Amino acid sequence: MTTTMSSLTIVAGPSCVGKTTLINYLVNSRAPSLAQYLNFTKTHEPVVIGLSDLKEIEARIDNLIIHYDLFFHSVESVQILRSPQLAGYGNITFITLHIPKNLLLLRSVKRLLWKFIRLLNPQESHAMIFKGIALGIKKTLYYCSSKKIDQLYTKWDNFKDLHFNGFQDLEARFNELDHEKGLFSENHWTFVKR
Repeated sequence: MTTTMSSLTIVAGPSCVGKTTLINYLVNSRAPSLAQYLNFTKTHEPVVIGLSDLKEIEARIDNLIIHYDLFFHSVESVQILRSPQLAGYGNITFITLHIPKNLLLLRSVKRLLWKFIRLLNPQESHAMIFKGIALGIKKTLYYCSSKKIDQLYTKWDNFKDLHFNGFQDLEARFNELDHEKGLFSENHWTFVKR
């Protein structure tokens, strides 16, 4: 089925960078400057999905936000982002989140520890928790290397430049001190054009 969609925002970054938090601020009207920049209106509330859910979209969505984890940027995800479903968007904005690498590692360790604590709950599926722990260990070890984190961003930027050149491309820098360089600042993020 062909979909007609007007505004697509892709919020991207590695796991634990703050994508979900920023999206929640945006959806719950706690990021008014960003919502205004993205031309979100009260009549068309944004819908948030993960990239894998895009295949299931059949109805018209005016403000679609995709939660995109750079850790899983792959050939398959590139094909999804370049799918005909996204061709109907007239306005595409990329927001790539950056935080200091030591903070990214700390958040990853905290999330991993939380998964171990969940094992104490007898009502949860331990098989799913162990799967999450295995992935969490892999990500945490990956984040120990600044070079690997830089490679994630470089690969993402190269992809955008190749396939989406000319669309809006923002970087959100966490706790950026020099707000003068940014378009606007909100909720500890400074937004700059890439």
